Amino acid sequence: ALGRVSNVLPSAAAVDVLAALTPDGDDGLRSLGCAHRLHGTSLAVAEMLRRLGSTALAFDSPESLESLLDKVARPAFECQGLAATRDAACFVLWAVARGVCDQEIVSGNLDMILRLLVCSSLLDPNIVVRRAASAAAQEVVGRLGCTTADDAGFLFVNLVDYWTVANRSYAATTLLGDVTGKLCVGDPHLVPFVLDHLCRLHLRSPDKKTRELAARSIGAVVPFVDEGRLSEYISHTLLPASLEEAASHPTTFRHGALLAVSEVVVACENLSENIKYYSDEGPPGMFLNHFQGMARPGAQRWIAQREDFGCPYCTLIRNVVPKLEKARLYRGRGGEMIRAAACSLVQAVFYARSCIPLKPNTIPRYIQSINSSIRHFTAAVQIAAAEALMALVVCRPGEATDDEITKAEADYVKKLEVTDENVAARRGYLLALAVLTRAREAPPQPEVVSLFIREATAWPEHPISKDVVDAETRRWAVVGLLAVAEKGGSEVAAKVVRALVRCMVIDYATDTRGDVGRWIRQDAARGVSALVALALAGGLSSAWREALLADETLAGLIAASVSRLDHVRVVALRGIEDIAMGRRRQEGGAFALVGAVGSAFSL
Repeated sequence: ALGRVSNVLPSAAAVDVLAALTPDGDDGLRSLGCAHRLHGTSLAVAEMLRRLGSTALAFDSPESLESLLDKVARPAFECQGLAATRDAACFVLWAVARGVCDQEIVSGNLDMILRLLVCSSLLDPNIVVRRAASAAAQEVVGRLGCTTADDAGFLFVNLVDYWTVANRSYAATTLLGDVTGKLCVGDPHLVPFVLDHLCRLHLRSPDKKTRELAARSIGAVVPFVDEGRLSEYISHTLLPASLEEAASHPTTFRHGALLAVSEVVVACENLSENIKYYSDEGPPGMFLNHFQGMARPGAQRWIAQREDFGCPYCTLIRNVVPKLEKARLYRGRGGEMIRAAACSLVQAVFYARSCIPLKPNTIPRYIQSINSSIRHFTAAVQIAAAEALMALVVCRPGEATDDEITKAEADYVKKLEVTDENVAARRGYLLALAVLTRAREAPPQPEVVSLFIREATAWPEHPISKDVVDAETRRWAVVGLLAVAEKGGSEVAAKVVRALVRCMVIDYATDTRGDVGRWIRQDAARGVSALVALALAGGLSSAWREALLADETLAGLIAASVSRLDHVRVVALRGIEDIAMGRRRQEGGAFALVGAVGSAFSL
């Protein structure tokens, strides 16, 4: 309505209407509490720009348009409380491209417009806003007449469109790195603008997933930050936020800052090796990647070498976790989030072997911190601690002595023999043993293998006590058995395969959560099928091959092939086909017929 009314008013009156919408010194527009007012203001300004144009609104210089963008567009883009307001901000920039006739005025503000659109189209949590920002970018670039391949706007719209911004994770990591790498050459203020946007808004978000994705976004732009600015950002922004008391910073911001420090450390380590990986799973060495055997390599890009952290920053980063523990910042609401983020930082420090050197007494201190988290009752904390332990063994084999690792392993075994040990702690100990078995080059100790077999088959009764029967514990024991199989000890092949088959067929435990035994059955079925394929490929010894191609294994897979779970049936049928194919080569007969049928269906 304001746009239609202003369209029939004299030019001076239209300028007065615009001035009334955007008064000087009005802090209400920048307040998140006035999100609805900012939404209406943005829509009204966009309509006036679209209908009246720059001449009627007296946009006679780039500074006048810059003032409007600073008063309306930027606060609207930063309004996290209402997605409609951010969508209206995209409408404002779209209307600028349609209504401002003088290209010189828009060109003078193109850098600011592209900065706003980069943050909105790639980092906004709402897909509607991301797509609206990409459409506004195409309108701005199209009406500015960008024709050469070196124009910043052309480079931007060549990467960002309706489809590429659909996947939020891809847009905020891989695509953000590509766009930043192309645009930061012509606009040196782009990277600081993006970092400031992430730190002020997304790392403080109440949504945990948004904070995690923001940390990964910071890691994606690290390759394009100059040394001085990166050091200042770490020492003045991230580290203080990580260590401040809850009275100074909320727990959510401390959690986001810890994750951001971890991603910065990992990114700098990747740069020190002259290569940067962008992937959905995180840094190499993570436990779940190794367990599933499906670590998908992300897009690779060679980037110039960056120097290591300076000694003061190495010391600051190394001391973050001890200071957190000393200040008891794990206590209270959200403490498990901080503990998991601290374990992620320890993992990143272990991974950064060339950027962050560790003193001899630092690793035992970190192992002590990992042990305190490995017995935590939250699964996310236990997995984060296990990933940190695996990073230590894989990435720093020369710094972590065998005695330290063996001592930790023996301590886990000893605590699993205690009758009154907490059930949640037992889960963590089994997970830690599975990780160590997977990561260490030496074959597992016989008592560790026996422990895995006992815990994996401990249903419906447990040899120690009926109070320690637990589905998650059996699941991690199955993971440990699969790690034992990959190490290839021939003397335990038959026992391990027999235990896996039993888990795949027998475990139908239920509790208030439903059929919790399905976790054990599906992991065992996946593992047995993968081991059969590995044995047929020649990756295991003859003892393992004989045990895996036995009738008992085939019968277990046939039983799993009629499971109610779709993915269990799929992997079981794949294992049956592999066994049939392998035994057809050896025995012929009925297995040759089954193998021929399987081959026909696979085609």
